[in-house]
Amino acid sequence: MDYLKEEFEGMEMPTCCQKCEEWFDLHTGVPSKKWFPKSTICENCGELEDDEIDLDEEIADLKETISEAEDSISTAKARLKELKAEGHV
Repeated sequence: MDYLKEEFEGMEMPTCCQKCEEWFDLHTGVPSKKWFPKSTICENCGELEDDEIDLDEEIADLKETISEAEDSISTAKARLKELKAEGHV
């Protein structure tokens, strides 16, 4: 128990991070947006979670861009087919 006393010395509300299991003072934690909604995690894990959320958003944006490009290609191919049928290509 001496180890715990030293570890928690100076902390007002020692809290265990649900992600990394490190102890932190509750007021220094951040709300978890993805991993543990409605829970507080340590700052380090909060930064990692934010990075993961940013990557998720980037992936979603890239997928949307690809989908829009595929639609444009399909439309262009259909128009070329029409023009070819009319003897223009």
